[in-house]
Amino acid sequence: MRFRKRIRIAPGIRLNLSLSGVSATIGPRGFNVNVGKKGAYLNTGIPGTGLYDRQRITPQANRNPQELEEREQTLEFEPKPETEFKSRPLQEISSNQLDFIKEQVSSAIATKREIGSELNKAFSKHRWHALWLLTSRILIFGFFVKKIKVTCAIYKAERLSLQKEYDDYQVDFDFEMDKKIKSSFNKLETAFGILKSSKAIWDVTTESSVDQFSTRSAASHAIERTKTRAYSGSNRYFKSNNETLAFENKNGGDIHLHPGFVLVEGSGKEDFALIPYSEINLIHNPQKFVESSAVPSDAEIVEYTYKYVNKSGTRDKRFKDNPQIPVTKYYDCEFRTTNGLCERFEFSNWKSTQSFAQAFEEHQKRVSDLKW
Repeated sequence: MRFRKRIRIAPGIRLNLSLSGVSATIGPRGFNVNVGKKGAYLNTGIPGTGLYDRQRITPQANRNPQELEEREQTLEFEPKPETEFKSRPLQEISSNQLDFIKEQVSSAIATKREIGSELNKAFSKHRWHALWLLTSRILIFGFFVKKIKVTCAIYKAERLSLQKEYDDYQVDFDFEMDKKIKSSFNKLETAFGILKSSKAIWDVTTESSVDQFSTRSAASHAIERTKTRAYSGSNRYFKSNNETLAFENKNGGDIHLHPGFVLVEGSGKEDFALIPYSEINLIHNPQKFVESSAVPSDAEIVEYTYKYVNKSGTRDKRFKDNPQIPVTKYYDCEFRTTNGLCERFEFSNWKSTQSFAQAFEEHQKRVSDLKW
């Protein structure tokens, strides 16, 4: 019986963000492919010798100047009687501009899944032979048959090797940024760090109009919301040299902000969407909210109203159970794209949320000027 050790190397992806444009390099030194706005090039060479060759592998196309104009990304939001804040399927909202990156990541995920399948088989083999070795020793004859012990050791070595290969196999994604883009993303990271410490963050799932006359309510709209969180860390698809800035989405995939694009998680290990900042419309504004629950400590109370009010807004004295209710100032952020991304979050600390939205728009402007 022979044990053959196989080594698989996960692809390395380096994304260069600069004012002159965006390019991605896929593969190790000496043999890699560079993809940028001028096309794709194959780079070959022997590291350390000075021998180097670069060849274009995509045809050069004549572009119509009108095709290079930026698409207008303004999107007016007009609330309907009932609006659901839920994105379309991931394959619809993912951008075609980033297909070449998504394909590399998806391929690496599929390979890791194959390694995991081999690891499960090796684990089962080792467990069965270990049990057989134990049984043979209990029945004495195992001490005299060396082949059982050798076979068990071989399967154990195979399992440990595959386990290490599985743990080490990961796509490394390095974002290389020029000074201005790095500065804008650092500001976004700082603003996000303050934002995520808000005492209350909600995922808003629906909004509907309120019949103020029949309900005698001071609120013109009602929303359904669920407590959620914002967090820093990593996504489950690739390893990056920058922490991800993420919003937990209760009715869909979490939203991760990276320096060069936005990633939306899916339910499966290989299901995700990539969206460039240029396609995202961040709708943000302060909101007055009639808060019937406990007011977060970092929220600002701007006025008070009553559970039931007259048309003029004064207390309706016909109702005995008519307590005074605080009206707070919250801040909403809604991520939208024309392809169907539609997620809205509400934050108790309006000042930190406004600062985050401004930092997001500043970084968005920096990277949106780049050409993929």
